[in-house]
Amino acid sequence: MKPATTPRQRLLERLDQDPARHSEEPGLRLQSIRHHLELLLNCRLDSCRSAPELGVSDFNAAHLAGADLRAQIANAISLCISRYEPRLRRVRVHPASPEVPWQLAFHIEGEIHPAAQPQLTSFTLLLDGLQRERRVI
Repeated sequence: MKPATTPRQRLLERLDQDPARHSEEPGLRLQSIRHHLELLLNCRLDSCRSAPELGVSDFNAAHLAGADLRAQIANAISLCISRYEPRLRRVRVHPASPEVPWQLAFHIEGEIHPAAQPQLTSFTLLLDGLQRERRVI
């Protein structure tokens, strides 16, 4: 995975911030959510002993060779985001058309919370079959 281009704050620094200031910077919040989704969706199930359900399964696995693979993947992505990204609610994941044939693409929609008014947002998730990487754009 590519290194982040912006400096990341440590957990205690984020907890110490003034909530009013944080709510005034929606661009930073959106960037933080996108970065967290990228990290989250690049995790594999059972890779974290303290949270074995963290992440999504390897989509090349034989047990996913069912009739509608894209629907299974969309459901797994939605479940993972609902569990581990509390700032994004009412998550909907839909298959999208990829730019190149060796990729799968999914459109992620949801509402950003907490905010004075819930903000609708969307992301595109690209699953690259050649590099085995998941990018959120």
